[in-house]
Amino acid sequence: WSARDNINMQESAILLGMNNVASSGEKFLNNFYLKSKRSVEKARAEGPAAWVFPADDARPAEQASLLNLFELQGVEVHRLEKEWRIPAAQESLGEPGTDQEKTAEKPDAPAKSKEAKKPAETIIPAGSYVVRMDQPYSRLADMTLDTQYYSPRDPRSYDDTGWSLGALRNVKTTRVTDLAILNAAMQKMGRIDPAGGIEGQGKTLLIQHNTDNTLATFRFRLPGVSMEAAEDSFEADGIRFKAGSFIIRNADRPQLEKAARDLGIKLHATSATPSVSTHPLAVPRLALVHNWQNTQNDGWFRIPMEELKVPYTYVADTWLRETTLLREKFDVIILPPMGGGGPAGLSAALRGLPMRGDPRPWKNTSETPNFVAPGLDSTDDIRGGLGYQGLANLERFVREGGLLMAVQ
Repeated sequence: WSARDNINMQESAILLGMNNVASSGEKFLNNFYLKSKRSVEKARAEGPAAWVFPADDARPAEQASLLNLFELQGVEVHRLEKEWRIPAAQESLGEPGTDQEKTAEKPDAPAKSKEAKKPAETIIPAGSYVVRMDQPYSRLADMTLDTQYYSPRDPRSYDDTGWSLGALRNVKTTRVTDLAILNAAMQKMGRIDPAGGIEGQGKTLLIQHNTDNTLATFRFRLPGVSMEAAEDSFEADGIRFKAGSFIIRNADRPQLEKAARDLGIKLHATSATPSVSTHPLAVPRLALVHNWQNTQNDGWFRIPMEELKVPYTYVADTWLRETTLLREKFDVIILPPMGGGGPAGLSAALRGLPMRGDPRPWKNTSETPNFVAPGLDSTDDIRGGLGYQGLANLERFVREGGLLMAVQ
């Protein structure tokens, strides 16, 4: 089995599939129409009516990222023009043994008990986003937002085991069953860019620590700007800022405002001096390690780092083996899973490819000028793995103050 066999199988599958669609075009088109029609009917036939993303979510950038992902997959996203209220569910009439029966013994208790337990209506602010379930790709959105139920009696699943994206992204989502929301005034959206900028006056800028991933983008985008992180919560101008919030003193407002607008981050300017302990918010030099056998695992790290524009250097396990003074080059080294788990996995990572035969280069040549894409790694010999010398170099890196993030 080789790479050529793999490509040949893929090509055959594509040709067979294309021939099948071309030969049965009307059938495929009709099936697609029927599936889309049933998906449009889903809101009224099965529910829910919609999924709502509140406008007051504490993580607007992550919310926008998720909604843009839906847009990319063909799911329509709308925005409410006015506040919308979802009525509370009707109260239960009560059953034997419930609190309603028990409180009947105390004349002054029922009213108070009912008052305390009466469910409140849900208020959805104007500007909230709505993913309607009466659209052709409603099932995709519903599947990725709703709670998953996986029976222990079912066969063991493959590698995709978690896709409740609201929870995974730490974004608020509300499942709405009230069909009236489909009649609410709303506007269809295209790409969503959260509003960012600076409000207030003063030379000190504050950024609420809301764990939005774009905070990392903001920090790495402005490496020359001194920033601090608050070690505790504090107040400024009547606003409560959480521990971890950014504090930027003597700020260059135009420079920071441009970055804030580009990234959808809100900054608060103040003349107050926050009285809270802080530490410098560093801009570490990052290295991401790969081996020469399988780059899938480190690829999962590269995707978010490149999307968030976090700069890093892509280095090989063999390079770690040959480089003694790692601390001079990096502050953080990220070591993704390599070679499986347990002692056997560690042994495989140390050995790498066997040192048999001639050197095995991985680089561009005059005959293969496009073998290695720009920004990726190359070497004269991919054999040998991390080795015990590489392990010793990593130990020295840690002893000298470097941070090693070894992910199993």
